[in-house]
Amino acid sequence: MSVFGECGVACNIKSSFWYQLDGPERAIIIGRAAARKLAHETATALQHELISDGWRSGEMVGTLTDIRHRYGLGRLAFRQAIGILEMRGWVESRRGGGGGLVLTLPTVQDLATLTTLYLYLKDACTNQIIEAHRSVHQSIVRKLVMCGGERHALSDFRCANTATQIRSDAALPSLADSNLNFSRWLATQTGNRCLSFIMDFVLALYEESARTTMVAPIPEEEALWDAICSTDNHRAMIALDRYLACIECLRPGAKLGLPRAFPRNSSGGSITCAARLMHRLIDEIARRGQRGPFNLGTEAEIGSRHDHKQDVVRQAVRMLEDIGVAVVRRGGQGGLTSRDPDLAAVIELIPPLLFQRSVSWIEVLEALCFLKPEAARLAALHVCDATANEQVATLTEQLLSARPMRSHELITMENTLVDLAENSVLTACDRGLLLYGPVRPPVDPAGAQATAGFEGMRNIVDAVLRGDPQAAETIASLRLGIA
Repeated sequence: MSVFGECGVACNIKSSFWYQLDGPERAIIIGRAAARKLAHETATALQHELISDGWRSGEMVGTLTDIRHRYGLGRLAFRQAIGILEMRGWVESRRGGGGGLVLTLPTVQDLATLTTLYLYLKDACTNQIIEAHRSVHQSIVRKLVMCGGERHALSDFRCANTATQIRSDAALPSLADSNLNFSRWLATQTGNRCLSFIMDFVLALYEESARTTMVAPIPEEEALWDAICSTDNHRAMIALDRYLACIECLRPGAKLGLPRAFPRNSSGGSITCAARLMHRLIDEIARRGQRGPFNLGTEAEIGSRHDHKQDVVRQAVRMLEDIGVAVVRRGGQGGLTSRDPDLAAVIELIPPLLFQRSVSWIEVLEALCFLKPEAARLAALHVCDATANEQVATLTEQLLSARPMRSHELITMENTLVDLAENSVLTACDRGLLLYGPVRPPVDPAGAQATAGFEGMRNIVDAVLRGDPQAAETIASLRLGIA
């Protein structure tokens, strides 16, 4: 498969992992095997068709009857597929004369809502959002400092024209515009659309949790920009700490609530009823806390408990399956059973959002090169502060003893390295960016490139285990060629 030429050329979504990958490799990246039920398969097929054929938001895709016949579906399976797409934020179905399926396209806010739902069901606190918010800011400031003064393109990206000349006389943004705050403006100054997307994501997630929009001028903004233009990384990080101290409004350790608007698109009728039932079932699951899976009952029992017909219950069940909250089990003890939620739905939403912004693979590579050292720093910081989860010890042992024999095992090792940070937001970003990339020839696990990569990974893991954030970040940066 071909990859990108110039940096400015957008991804060919048909050549991406997101579009093509299936089977074990896909499950490794997103953490869940592909759903095989007809409603999910149809929703994914239609979703791929909509994005690859260049449809624009607000356009009428076709009548519901025409689309149903094109895919050869019965009414019930088709309604379930459309409900899944509406929940994902992709379409809105309009009834009556002149009605049909209208493309809406998902937004960064949909991504933030879905991520908040995952964190809520995992009984997570605000710390993960605060850490991701800080890490993304540090990645962007570091990128800007490296591009300050005379323009120097990064050695690993000589073919790309992504490095931005940073000028001390560049105009600061007007914060009267609620859609543009200083953090977003900083991200745009990198010239990297992927970094701008990630900043938009963490800010939407932060604002979703804080229930506020941060637009008021902050006294530390100009000091931070001056520090960035000085090309002194130490000074810039001190200035960033002061800036973040002014804007941070989430209370560390606070519990997260159920997102306000989920799903975004509800067309009325059975799909709206199914969305409401889904919310109630999510509440049932959340009230149980982290006490393992439990059975919510058969479809008939759920319908009787909540006074809904079978088609509404089944639609709600398909929605829950799609976001990885529950699974249907057959047999005498069967029924809808809760499951430990995963990030698959969040990860799969990232590639189409990047595609909407015409992000190139070169920009994705650069963004990853700034995010991965942050994950290493965060992992070592948790060890240093004695807040690391017991699972980190298991993951580090796996990394240190790994002897990959197949190409996809290299992906597993890279994923595990980010998992050490214990931050679901950074993990979702890392996996989503990887899923956006093109399918390329596999790397030989026994080759020189892979061997050098193993050694770098082990050095990072050693620094993490020592609880040395600076060393972990520096080694990761050197490994990726940005230090």
